[in-house]
Amino acid sequence: MLLPLLSLIAALPRPCAALLEQWWSQLSPTQLQQLIAVVQQFLTVRLYHTQVSARARARDNGGQGQGQGQGQGQGRGQAQAQAQAQAQL
Repeated sequence: MLLPLLSLIAALPRPCAALLEQWWSQLSPTQLQQLIAVVQQFLTVRLYHTQVSARARARDNGGQGQGQGQGQGQGRGQAQAQAQAQAQL
């Protein structure tokens, strides 16, 4: 889950990336691990919220563009994403 975030950070303009490096270099390994855990939790919750909102919109629109099988597959994907995030903590 962190790969997209890390890719985004890598694409930052050099002055911004240097500032992040400077801030992060002042953190202890424990603080850095805690920061990463918080980011992972945020991404997991955001992904879950986005998927639940999309399903609710599809349901409110009479299920247009989303079959029953697709909704079930998304539920499994959410459970897998949450399990992976918890395992990484």
